[in-house]
Amino acid sequence: MKGLYLALLTLLAACGSTTPPLPPARLAVRDTAEQASRASQTGNWHAAAVAWHEAALQYATLDDWAAAGRAALGEAQALAQGQQPQDAKAVLAGVDAGKRYPEAIRAEAVYQLALIDIQQRDWRTAQSHLQSAAERLPQDTGLQAAIANAQGRVALQQGDPVGAAAWSAKALKLAAITPAERANAWRLGASAALAGKDAKAADVPLKAALNLDRQLARPAAIAADLRLMAQLAALRGDADADVWAERATAACQALKADACDAVSPTATQ
Repeated sequence: MKGLYLALLTLLAACGSTTPPLPPARLAVRDTAEQASRASQTGNWHAAAVAWHEAALQYATLDDWAAAGRAALGEAQALAQGQQPQDAKAVLAGVDAGKRYPEAIRAEAVYQLALIDIQQRDWRTAQSHLQSAAERLPQDTGLQAAIANAQGRVALQQGDPVGAAAWSAKALKLAAITPAERANAWRLGASAALAGKDAKAADVPLKAALNLDRQLARPAAIAADLRLMAQLAALRGDADADVWAERATAACQALKADACDAVSPTATQ
């Protein structure tokens, strides 16, 4: 979820202004948030969770609930990435229930709950959370595109490639879609086409997703793209199908996952 990291970095930049000089309490929370962000970016999930939790508490003492909510979302993401999904859910449920947080933050907490549901293959609960998050946000936002892509992932996992393609198209129509979610939508559309054995329909969006993910330097997404390229090449009987398969395997193994299968073809990281 790099969109969250970008939002958190924007938060840090806003807190880092030195004109006028920041009060000591603001300097302290800025340092904590920067520490949390660095830990998140390097995959030190335990340290990230601890630091984001501390940042959330510090922001709360300043009555800055938008920043506190963002920090709590960072804590939940770190917990989820660190294989502590139940703890992550508890943090997210607390944000969603907290009326002191801005509604957009609460809706994003529900979206993150849905992502954990998807990881746990709890499709019904994921759909409920995604619908709830979508209803609580303006229609044309970057998060709406992420929600549409997540809905498409659920549809694909439930054996509905037509529905997945429709969600992909919906995401791509949103003006506020981020580059990362655009790549996700292209990959989703290609996945849906491959599920229907339509190599021609998969070709263009999949190549577009791979090119954009390379530009954005998204390792998990690139690995997912390569796996789909291997499927596409095999479906067409291309001579280089084994090369794509080898590249996909090497890429996802380099992610230090337990197994190559840990990288979903519809990954959105």
